Amino acid sequence: MNIHLKNVLLGLVAVAVATLPLHAQDTAKTEMVLPKSMTELINWHFDHGDFGTWSESGVTEAMWVGIPAGIPYSTITTKMLSPDGTRILSNYRMATDDGRVISVGSSFICWDATKNAPISSNSGFDMGKPYSGTSTLVGMGEGVIVWEYTETSQGKVNTYRQTDTVVDFNKWKGSVAKVGGKSEPWVSTRSRWTPLKNHQGMAGLIGTWEMTMPDGTISREERTWDTNGTVVLSRGTTRTAEGMTNDGWMAVHYWDKSINRIATIFFGQRGGVMSGQVESTTVEGDTITMVTKFNGVIIGGMTLTVTMHQVITPDSVTTSFPDTMLNGKDHPFSWGEITAVRKRVDTPTKK
Repeated sequence: MNIHLKNVLLGLVAVAVATLPLHAQDTAKTEMVLPKSMTELINWHFDHGDFGTWSESGVTEAMWVGIPAGIPYSTITTKMLSPDGTRILSNYRMATDDGRVISVGSSFICWDATKNAPISSNSGFDMGKPYSGTSTLVGMGEGVIVWEYTETSQGKVNTYRQTDTVVDFNKWKGSVAKVGGKSEPWVSTRSRWTPLKNHQGMAGLIGTWEMTMPDGTISREERTWDTNGTVVLSRGTTRTAEGMTNDGWMAVHYWDKSINRIATIFFGQRGGVMSGQVESTTVEGDTITMVTKFNGVIIGGMTLTVTMHQVITPDSVTTSFPDTMLNGKDHPFSWGEITAVRKRVDTPTKK
């Protein structure tokens, strides 16, 4: 079983106090307690932002039965609350870069009324061989949680001590060590996975872009990540040849789980508001083409429908509006007939 499952799926912390220094999160310096109810444990996970999707990559170590050391891997894990609100559910998939599955499985945490304590049950397959195990909670503190896990795999029984510690709002470290073993703990780092930030088109749009108009006016667009990579804020301004800056438009992009797409809200400089969604994204080499469709109400209560194409490269964004409709009828706007090519004026930053 991979370290990601056994650190994350067993109810470990994902996110906590971003400003808390690591030394203050060490188990030796943090008061460890046990929850008095499942509700308290669930709220602890909510408070520390543990629910959601997490990604991890690294190289396997000789820790779990049947998984050899030295294999590069990537893991995606999802943690959620059960529909009845009584259990914490997790599932994961660990694979090589070419898609070969190393480990796959699921787990749940529930309340044991007999022990008056939480317990966790895991099962899955490591390199195609079944494993199963149970965990008991050793304790939890501010930004740290510790479990003891006993696993049966391929006829062998081993017990592990697992500790997870918060790094910042979107990252946490986990370590696992075999009880009674002589090897060093396997330490891994996991990051929050968000659909928006992992969307190639939105990642390519981040930055500052400018275009000089024939009259010397500079059209500027700036796009930045916000709320820990869950939102993209966009703002458009113009600066005249005389140096006067005018506010233009603003937009917000976010992942809409109800339609499983990127959605956007656009605020025009004249008071119009339009909502939209990304209809398609295609990638060819380092060129990305995004198609977004907007609908909204503008000045005078008129309805406007716009289809926008954006061709994104590392150095430029080309924007065009092939289809525009006013009050349900085709209407060619002057701005819709212009293909705008804006050049990057900043240095691209990594996600």
